[in-house]
Amino acid sequence: MPDEDTGLLQAEVTADANISPEVMSGRLKRVGEIMQNDPAVMDVTTILGGDNGGAVGNSGMMFIDLKPKGNAPGQRRDTIKQVMERLGKTYEKLADVQVFMTPMQFLGGGGNSSNRGQYSFQLISTDGEDLQPWALKLVRQMRTMKEFRDVGSDFDVVGKQQMLTVDRDTANRLNVTMGLIDTALNNAFGQSQVSIIYSDINQYWVVLTATAAQTLTPEALLNTYVKSSTGKMVPLSAVAKMMPRATPMAITHQNQLESADIT
Repeated sequence: MPDEDTGLLQAEVTADANISPEVMSGRLKRVGEIMQNDPAVMDVTTILGGDNGGAVGNSGMMFIDLKPKGNAPGQRRDTIKQVMERLGKTYEKLADVQVFMTPMQFLGGGGNSSNRGQYSFQLISTDGEDLQPWALKLVRQMRTMKEFRDVGSDFDVVGKQQMLTVDRDTANRLNVTMGLIDTALNNAFGQSQVSIIYSDINQYWVVLTATAAQTLTPEALLNTYVKSSTGKMVPLSAVAKMMPRATPMAITHQNQLESADIT
């Protein structure tokens, strides 16, 4: 359907996967200030972590109200497409964020959850290991074609995770089971509720967790002690090793199969 100039824009702002919420908040504020200073913009609303159900900390959403279109004072003469092109040239100069703008329409369609572009499609695979390389190959090819701009996918930004591999033979010799390891890790990092404190007008949960200073680095996982079935305390580093691994910030599905949105 043809684009309508509704006077409304939405934009998705993404940054590096390892960014903290505090730094991302500052970058999102800077992007919003640039948007607000455009002569065609009337109001800007920013939301931190707006994509994938709000679960991704390296992204944010902006909802933009443009001034009414016309030639009178206080109105904008530019079309919504011209406003997007002008702002896009400014945002291209920002090296630490990507901004994807889309005109909001009264009538829309499609089932994907991405806000990065007006047009999108999905790749679906029964094997998630094959999905990422093929999605990235397709995106790289589309970016070389002049018919497309601002091409992106779910795999543009990846996060980091730490994979723990347990040596079961060594763990058995030390009387450490997988259940005991799960319990120790959950107690240290899972914030388990262990009790409730009742007052006259309220109740407070007592949560078991490691201190913030003990969870600042990945090595804190291996420094966790596991209580063996004989009562001895065994450091996790004695029975496990840790390897970093790249992982998508969020995994999308279509009809229960892993999918990748390309916009």
